[in-house]
Amino acid sequence: MDAVHGRGSAAPTTTGSRATTATRLLHRYLDRVVAAATHDPAAADAYLRVLGMLARPASLFAPKVVAAAVRARAAGDISHPPSAPLHARVEQFAA
Repeated sequence: MDAVHGRGSAAPTTTGSRATTATRLLHRYLDRVVAAATHDPAAADAYLRVLGMLARPASLFAPKVVAAAVRARAAGDISHPPSAPLHARVEQFAA
């Protein structure tokens, strides 16, 4: 899985080929994983482990992460501010 490649194609000024349906679905899912990571400890842990290259990107499809992503709102929704789980995990990894 190439989670980062093609992310720039989401910008309206990007030229070149359009993102495929699969790429757009993957981006939407990853947006939900990021949103879930602000509230769900399992999603936060999995996300930070992938960002830190301690786990494979496929680990973001573990059942607990998928369940959290399904429950999450899109990352652009600011009606629910981030809570402690992601911030606490960042501090844990930084130590």
